[in-house]
Amino acid sequence: MISKVLPDSNPWIDYFQGNARSSKLFEIAVKHHFTIIIPEVVLFEVSKKIQHGEEKILSWIIKKVPTEVRFLKDSKLICNQAENLKNQFSFCHVPDNKILATAQANDAVLVTRDSGLLKTADFAGIMACKPKDFGGFVSVS
Repeated sequence: MISKVLPDSNPWIDYFQGNARSSKLFEIAVKHHFTIIIPEVVLFEVSKKIQHGEEKILSWIIKKVPTEVRFLKDSKLICNQAENLKNQFSFCHVPDNKILATAQANDAVLVTRDSGLLKTADFAGIMACKPKDFGGFVSVS
């Protein structure tokens, strides 16, 4: 059963730029009380593209309580798994390897528009989809 989701930086960026394609993802995650996983590398990437990105994510979280959100720093486990993914798949580079390792370690669905990241997730056996397809993973009642 799906209970955790890890949005890559591009769904967050789309959301904060007012692009509707990621709104569905976040609506479903909140409606079904999924735990939202946010690795530090995703926060960093969002902050590079969106002014005050970290603050916007925090503000969104405060408004969407009771959805559980976990901010995760790169642990030794994540770093080791990320290195394994990078070695196993030569096209899996930093920071994608850390994002994949975090999704894998937390048994979370990775949601991204990055086709390379989706392809690597498929090869590695990590559940992943595009934001527009996320609703297919849950029964919407």
